[in-house]
Amino acid sequence: MRFEVLGPVRVLRDGNVLPLTSGRQQALLANLLIERAGHVSADQIIQAVWGDDLPANPANTLQHAVAQVRKLLEPTRTRRDRPKVLISEGGGYRLAVEGNEYDVIEFEEAVEAGRALLEGGRAKAAAARLEAALDLWRGPAFTGFEHAEFAVEEVHRLSELRVHARELLLDARCVTHGAATVIGELESLVAEYPHREGLWTRLAQALYQEGRHSEALRVLQSAERGLGQHGIEPSADMRELGERVLADAPALAANIDAAKHNLPEATTSLVGREDFLDELLPIVERTRLTTLLGPRGAGKTRVAIEAARRLAGSYGDGVWLVRLEDLFDPELLAVTTATTLDMGEDKANTVQRALVDFLSAKEALVVFDHCGHLAADVADLVELLLRECHALTVLATCQSALNIADEHAVAVPPLSVPADSNSSPGRADDAPALQLLLERARALDPAFGSVGTDRVAGSEIATALRGMPLAIELAAGLADGLEAADIARHVPRQSEDAEGVSGADPDLARILSETIAWSYRMLDEGERTFFRTLATFAGSFDTAAAAAIGQVDETQATMMINRLLKRSLIARHLTDAPTSHYRILGSLREFGLAQLAQSDELVAARDRHLDYFAALAEQLDDGLQTTRQLAAFETLAEQQANMRSAMAWSLETARLQPGIGIAVWNCRFWDWRGSLSEPALWTGRFLGANPSERTKFVSLLNSWAGFFAWELGDFGRAAELSAAGLRIATEQGDRLGLAATLTGTALQERVRGNPSEASRRNAEIRSIASDLAEPWLQAWADNHDGLALLAAGRVAAAEAAAEQSLQAFTRLGDKRATGWALTVLAQVTLEQKRYERTIELADRAADVSAASGDSRNAAWALELGAQASRAIGDIAAAERYAAAAAALIEGRDVPQSPWKRAD
Repeated sequence: MRFEVLGPVRVLRDGNVLPLTSGRQQALLANLLIERAGHVSADQIIQAVWGDDLPANPANTLQHAVAQVRKLLEPTRTRRDRPKVLISEGGGYRLAVEGNEYDVIEFEEAVEAGRALLEGGRAKAAAARLEAALDLWRGPAFTGFEHAEFAVEEVHRLSELRVHARELLLDARCVTHGAATVIGELESLVAEYPHREGLWTRLAQALYQEGRHSEALRVLQSAERGLGQHGIEPSADMRELGERVLADAPALAANIDAAKHNLPEATTSLVGREDFLDELLPIVERTRLTTLLGPRGAGKTRVAIEAARRLAGSYGDGVWLVRLEDLFDPELLAVTTATTLDMGEDKANTVQRALVDFLSAKEALVVFDHCGHLAADVADLVELLLRECHALTVLATCQSALNIADEHAVAVPPLSVPADSNSSPGRADDAPALQLLLERARALDPAFGSVGTDRVAGSEIATALRGMPLAIELAAGLADGLEAADIARHVPRQSEDAEGVSGADPDLARILSETIAWSYRMLDEGERTFFRTLATFAGSFDTAAAAAIGQVDETQATMMINRLLKRSLIARHLTDAPTSHYRILGSLREFGLAQLAQSDELVAARDRHLDYFAALAEQLDDGLQTTRQLAAFETLAEQQANMRSAMAWSLETARLQPGIGIAVWNCRFWDWRGSLSEPALWTGRFLGANPSERTKFVSLLNSWAGFFAWELGDFGRAAELSAAGLRIATEQGDRLGLAATLTGTALQERVRGNPSEASRRNAEIRSIASDLAEPWLQAWADNHDGLALLAAGRVAAAEAAAEQSLQAFTRLGDKRATGWALTVLAQVTLEQKRYERTIELADRAADVSAASGDSRNAAWALELGAQASRAIGDIAAAERYAAAAAALIEGRDVPQSPWKRAD
């Protein structure tokens, strides 16, 4: 069940709004929800619901009202059943919010998460989380009760928190997209909330950063007057800002410095590596390629990430972690690297060449992690980048050297172990291997190792496992059920003839393998089955995915995930997606896949994985057109490894339909991310598998393949594929597929200089979309028609089409498409010489597009602002707009928008 008060008060069950039949039922729930799970007296509820208009018997009337609401909340409850949601308690009632969803709690948690991400330097993730928080609002909090005495205080608190969330969101956008993109919204917020000093200072600072110093000073002067009207004295920080503006200080720093890295936050402490890091950091700083060597489970990844974190301030253009553990396709190595660097593609270069151009002048550290299975391909790419990008530094992790000129290979040793398992406890405690064991075990059992005999056993465990961090963590995971001595009796033992600790030491690999197998055997049968199925995931997974693949309900999945987390068989994975995620390490995944094969479960489990991600991809693509846009985009980004793995399995087993679905439903995401080669690769592979034309989504597959061929400059192939898509959709009676395919051909016709033909196809799209009740597709046709009609000289019709699309996209809550519509409308008004209106629309378009991650549309909007400013003689403003657009294009290597592009 879900309770919502960020707008009109309502209750939903399974996504359906329950019919609260009166305002008094809403008031009853509102009063209880303000207290969350707290007790509210009957007298307090009576006063809130009826006020001075009391019924003849208030207590009985309240009981009747409660009974009616209970019927809505628990329709299957019988009289003998105790209420579980609206509970009688101590002469009053309480609402069992726990175990149900409440939008206020979600909002508060999302704002706090956004704030923490922003302070941690993850501005992009913060923006996504804050956007999701603000999207929960459907109107004023407790709409209809804003002025009720019982609600006033809570409404005020939530309203202030909402404004604060908007402030934080603007901070995040300022970091990710530049000050120019937030000025317009800050001006609107200052007018709406003149009593908030933080808004005034943000506006002044943004103006100053854009070189508009005199305007920044005027804003601060206005702020002093505006705050004074509310009886507020400017703070010392605001006065200091004014002094710095007056002194024309060097460009003021943003409120939050951009953290130019994508390094994950540590979820556990790093034990026993300080001395090694002290030796490693100078090597990385003076060497262009450092490769960390060691067997699996030695801790190479953790050391590399920590080294990169400590060196982040030394690289002006950032530190970037390229995860290769879940990449099994060498053709996607360069694409994965480009995506990690947030680099767009264009048709002028291969991805490798684009990477060289993008990094050629950048002072950056790139960490290639888990190179072993792609060593030769990584070596080729790294050699190219280092040869042509002279300020670039690379840190790699691998089981063996990459064998590139000037490579500095550094072995990552296991942790030091107690020299003698019979040594005194005090001396043994100093060994990092034992420290790691005790720290991880005590997280499960605080008393673990608290007596001397336990410490001796702990020393024996650490020594037997030869200081291998992953093996030690697996052993520590048993501490919630076994004593130290019991664990010591079962751990794998070192071979009699084992020597050394080199990366090729077979005994270390054997110890890890046996420890994994032993930890697996300690699970019960249900947990073993569940763990095996988790091995089908490449990359991360959430509880819903684990439940679906593991064929259990989400409650069972949650319990088993928690159990596996304690055992260190899986790990938490911090993401920008809105739900908690987990991952299984490569060594454990390989073991799990082997167990699946041994149990004859591999094919069935991977089929379930394929089907699940086919359904998820379609669901997320739908979400890209709604208010859930940012969350859907981040989830798609997070799940690319699983999508790739599922598509590869589809091709391997010739189960083409779900794989084609995944490819089709990822194409919009790939386009928005600026990827060209990956969608071309997957659509080409599936077309090369010769699917039947009756296979679902084949017309869309041809259509998208045609679109990306056109984007890559292969116009002949694009026309051929688009024609095939149209033919298949027509022959199969797939009207939605036909309309979607027509969007690509309409776009191509306009760019080729045939606006009338483009308009004809737009009209056909509109007709089909209207018949099928597909408002987004209809709005797309209107939006594109705005440009086609403008190109044909029909300016008034172009304006009407653009206005219509703007209204539709706004209703649908699609912010990215709203940015498109605003930009098309700005283009129309530029043609009409309504330059002030163009500037207004361009500002709005740039703000909306930047907020939704659409850098290429934001750049186009800013260019229109520059043209309009130049036309009215405001050369300074024109230069600012042009510089902001250039910064977006240069900073992310943004390709030109397909809306704007011409052959």
